[in-house]
Amino acid sequence: MEENYKPTIRSSRVSNNEIVIMLESVSIAELMRMDELAEQLKQDLNITNLVPPIFWFSRIKATTEGRGDGTVLMTELCRICDEYSITVVDALNPYGQRGLADLIRFNQKFGFVLYGESLMIRFPKVI
Repeated sequence: MEENYKPTIRSSRVSNNEIVIMLESVSIAELMRMDELAEQLKQDLNITNLVPPIFWFSRIKATTEGRGDGTVLMTELCRICDEYSITVVDALNPYGQRGLADLIRFNQKFGFVLYGESLMIRFPKVI
């Protein structure tokens, strides 16, 4: 990690249909509301406590890996999701130097639970 680098949030936008968090480094997390997934996931995965609002990761991208951008993005996302009682669904897609096992471990640090081989869900924490 660069000695003086500290990931900083540039902007954070939450609406009924999307969540966008951008850092000064232009690293970004974008999620879209997908409530229609609830019934399908309930049936496919037998998850009875899956209730809207449900947001799906469109993308999360750190411009440079290993500097802490992803951690800052996920920390802010979890804060928002807990505040607004939002459930997040992430179909993991390995990229860069991050393999599937790395992404699973990373998401688990933020309270995501693995379903199947690569689908992770984070339920909001009561605050």
